[in-house]
Amino acid sequence: MADFQGLRDQLSKARGASESARQQLYAEKQTGQRLDAEIAALDRSFDPHNAAQVAERKRDLIQANYVYKADVDALRRLMGADLTPEMRAKVGPLLEKAK
Repeated sequence: MADFQGLRDQLSKARGASESARQQLYAEKQTGQRLDAEIAALDRSFDPHNAAQVAERKRDLIQANYVYKADVDALRRLMGADLTPEMRAKVGPLLEKAK
């Protein structure tokens, strides 16, 4: 019986972590949309003939894109969204048994 309680607690923690990851993923998507809006605003004031502006902008965009993708990938792994359908088919029954 203690095993069952332990498994139920683990499942509850995993579900909580999954929900937290979903909320974080939503927040990251909102951040991505905000960054897109900021980029659009910068586009309006951008001077493509200014080499310093071009270099700075390119560097900032590459850095922001890298951080954004790394955060989203980490959240997807945390919530299991990176699993293939085949892997989900294998893991799903195990989680159902833990209930």
